[in-house]
This record gives sequence, structure tokens and C-alpha cells, in this order.
Amino acid sequence: MTKRQQAMVDSYRKATATSLREVYFSWSMKKEQAFDRCRAIQYELSGHDGRICSANSYQFTYAFLYEQDGKQYMCYRTASNEYRFCIEEG
Repeated sequence: MTKRQQAMVDSYRKATATSLREVYFSWSMKKEQAFDRCRAIQYELSGHDGRICSANSYQFTYAFLYEQDGKQYMCYRTASNEYRFCIEEG
């Protein structure tokens, strides 16, 4: 696992928010659409335990776990990128 991937895993483990309501008082339609897209991808991958890892007035990051080939993976989405990587050693 790279240092960047480890930082994403650490951010995920510290996060507790699971909905926009937990990080924003109000939000734009674009944020809601982005969040819905994150949840749709999570559903497509049979993912679980989705969390908002960071948020500011402009954007948020979202991550969830999923299984592939018997191993646990993470999908970490930012405003401009999506990262998918195995989080199991070995």
C-alpha cells in the first residue's frame, strides 16, 4: 500500500459521518448529486460502511469498503478522482 493509500485508509477510519446532513447545514444540488453517485457506485460494488471522510464548503470525499476476489478493497472518491485499492496485506 502506498503512503497516499494509507492516508486515505486513516482518513476513512477516523470518519463517522454517513450523510450530507452530518457535515452540512445546507448543501447544493451538485453536492447531493455527487453524494447520490457515490452511493450508486457503492451499491453497484455491493459495498458497505460508506463514510464522508472530509468536507468543506466546496467539496467532500467519500469512501466505502467492498469485497473482490476474496479480499477487502476500498473505493475512495474525491471531487475529481476515484481510487480503488486492496487494503489487505499479503
